[in-house]
Amino acid sequence: MTLEERLAAFDLLNVPIWVFDSERRVMAWCNVEALELWGAESREALRARDFTKVSDAVRARWLVINAKLAQGEIVHEQFTFYPHGVAVTLDCYMSAVTLDDGRTAMLVRAQPSTGVDAALVRGIEAVRHTSAMIALLGEDGTILMRNPAAIRTFGEGAPFSTWIEDPEVTSAILATGGSGEVFSRELSVRTREGERWFAIEARGTRDPATGADAILLQMVDRTTQHEMTRALERQRLQIRGLSVPILTLGAGTLALPLIGELDGGRAELIAEQLLPAIVEKQALHVILDLTGLERIDDESVEHLSRIIRAVGLLGARPLLTGVRAELSRKMVDMQVDLGGVRVLRDLRDALREAERRGR
Repeated sequence: MTLEERLAAFDLLNVPIWVFDSERRVMAWCNVEALELWGAESREALRARDFTKVSDAVRARWLVINAKLAQGEIVHEQFTFYPHGVAVTLDCYMSAVTLDDGRTAMLVRAQPSTGVDAALVRGIEAVRHTSAMIALLGEDGTILMRNPAAIRTFGEGAPFSTWIEDPEVTSAILATGGSGEVFSRELSVRTREGERWFAIEARGTRDPATGADAILLQMVDRTTQHEMTRALERQRLQIRGLSVPILTLGAGTLALPLIGELDGGRAELIAEQLLPAIVEKQALHVILDLTGLERIDDESVEHLSRIIRAVGLLGARPLLTGVRAELSRKMVDMQVDLGGVRVLRDLRDALREAERRGR
């Protein structure tokens, strides 16, 4: 018998009944009451209606329902439909039915929900369609409820213990049940799509169905923001490296062109990178090329003097090049100690001096 022949008796009932093929997203069959509910002139017209434009939340919900139907369950859920743009909230009882081609679809029997609270329906639909993952957990980690976003992220059958790899974090979340405390952290979570970063908040609450202590868990995907932050940090480190371009010029010789201003932050950055490089490379000579040094004032000369002294204290010989007349006068006026410092005309002379002293 065909599907239509098997379900013909349902045309006599005054309850809307239809068969929805969620795989192809079409109405495979409906009775007369369902035609009236959906505002369709005929079964052919309802079959031709476009049900493909649905949200990710609806698709995730279909997957969960289909999984339960495949196990022989009868699923009871409340749905809000929008035939011709008008909201209709129905209690739907769904069971599996075999189509003519052997595939399984949903046989839906619907009845109007009585005493529907509009605010409650809106709240439920908001939780279903939000991109944030929301779950209600028992104190032992049993999943009492999870919205479609959580199902899409972790899968229908995945227990809470598999959501977060760090057992200490899992324990901290479960400890909020009945305590009134709030757990809040941003961390890496392994999802069906791979590693993602989430802002996680868990707080103790009560199960509205039983009154038992429970945990409300909210997870917001922060992967994009986290990756942007990491990219900015990498860029910052690259800029820092470019602002202190330490060059290795042969065995035992380092060169550092000082370009731009030499303020306190720049001097600290130079010390952080140049001094460890001297130790690591076992440098004997450090060429400080001052040709590109822009502002020459008491502060910049004092910072330069400290860098020279630090280089000398590490056993390397400072070689200065590109010293302009203005800088020379300022160093004399400030009585900068140049003992052990060799001042040369340019980088070429400094390299020759380093080679000569090396030999």
